[in-house]
Amino acid sequence: MAQGLKNHFVKFYKTMKNILLTVLILIGTISFGQNLKCEDFKKGTFTSEITIPMKMKCILIRNGNEQKEVITEIPDELKDLGLFNKTIYGKIEWIDDCSYRLIYDESKDELNESQKLINSSGGILTEFIKIEGNCIYYKSLAKINGNEQVINGVICKD
Repeated sequence: MAQGLKNHFVKFYKTMKNILLTVLILIGTISFGQNLKCEDFKKGTFTSEITIPMKMKCILIRNGNEQKEVITEIPDELKDLGLFNKTIYGKIEWIDDCSYRLIYDESKDELNESQKLINSSGGILTEFIKIEGNCIYYKSLAKINGNEQVINGVICKD
């Protein structure tokens, strides 16, 4: 009986060892299979969420130096202002792979006063902060009438 128990334990141990090894291989594949870099966020379709100063969600469509932003979720108190109820177009000037300046594109749409003021102050400067999984966290800085506005958010590959 002791020998049967020992054989059962050995089989159980080998099975658990194989399961653990398989799990470790899967984790390694998932973790290292998506070694994203800043440059992976230059072209494609992404979801974005602004977390500061207010929570908003949008879809970004980028083609290198152009960006199309479709707002999908805004706070109720901003819905009636009409500022975020349309597609927003921008031109991107890449400073390096992890930072860029965005200027609103007046050739594709009429700009509101805030967009005109931001453009006249040099646009929105954005820096990628960190990459986690398929998402990149960023910090943006815009100036309106000399006042700096910080915007924090995250962009995720679909």
